[in-house]
Amino acid sequence: MIKGALHDTMEEGGYVLWGLLVLSAFIYALLTATWVGLRRARRRLRALDPTTGSADPDYSFASFELTELAWVKQRLPFVAVLITGAPLLGLLGTVSGMLQTFRGLAQTQSGAPVSSISQGISEALVATQAGLIVAVPAAFFLALLHRATELTEFELWKRWHLSHLAPSSLPSPSPLS
Repeated sequence: MIKGALHDTMEEGGYVLWGLLVLSAFIYALLTATWVGLRRARRRLRALDPTTGSADPDYSFASFELTELAWVKQRLPFVAVLITGAPLLGLLGTVSGMLQTFRGLAQTQSGAPVSSISQGISEALVATQAGLIVAVPAAFFLALLHRATELTEFELWKRWHLSHLAPSSLPSPSPLS
């Protein structure tokens, strides 16, 4: 039943829905990979303990920022562009559906059934809806990733500054949440 409904929806939405399906899979795969990378980076940041007095804490923190954190930060703008493309692709489906509607109107005058008009309107609405369904949750997820990245960067700099204090004045490190 669900398989049939999904197939019917994909048919109603026209060719644009197939592109949205691929774009959606790509967006959510990148968001998930970036989230996993950020969690891995946060675990490694916890291991950079300024109280242990490593040989060169500046190198450790700079290395972390240039590798772990940079990996996450480089992906965020690319994912944002892809997310922006989802409603635009839905809009393309809207235009395609409206063109089909106008073709149906022209044919109606020559005796074509009204179903050709409703099919175009359906394609337009389904494509618009699908573009928004893909983009809105992804935009929220991206905002959470941005915030988590900022917090990780803040924690990195806090630990770097703590590593430059005298060992006797250091508080115990706080765990990342």
